[in-house]
Amino acid sequence: MMASHNGRDTRHAVSMLFAFALVALFAVLMLLMVVISAQGYKKTIDQGERTADLRTALGYVEGKVLSGAARDGVRVEKWHGTDVLFLKMITEEDELFETAIYYFDGMLMELGYSPDDMDFELDRGSDLIAIDAFTAQIREDGRLLTVGVRGVGGKEQSLRVALIAGEGADK
Repeated sequence: MMASHNGRDTRHAVSMLFAFALVALFAVLMLLMVVISAQGYKKTIDQGERTADLRTALGYVEGKVLSGAARDGVRVEKWHGTDVLFLKMITEEDELFETAIYYFDGMLMELGYSPDDMDFELDRGSDLIAIDAFTAQIREDGRLLTVGVRGVGGKEQSLRVALIAGEGADK
């Protein structure tokens, strides 16, 4: 009779061990699922932020071009291999003021200055947003500005802005 009691205890111990192993396996798999999900979520958030950065950069440029900052002319020039978008404005005092938007050292930059008071230099601007590239060109007839940006993650977006009469006159 004792043998059967020990056999029952052994079977009970094996059953308990098996149940414990199943619970442990479940816990490990759940932890693995949480880690993988967190990584996927982080990638999704990072991608969304990069896309938002590109939209922000393009929206900023579009706003500047369409605002009064460019009422007296838009032109694109190359400076040390970099496209620079110049937005010209004549102040109420008949003074020339320019805003330059360009890529420098990993950033979309902006520099507002008076050409009479200071020369344009790439390193003088203010950082706007981190990007990998910026391109700008005006169609030959001066009526369409195309701006492109490439984000830190390699994603690219572009924008086309119709220039109203007089804006693209400076070539």
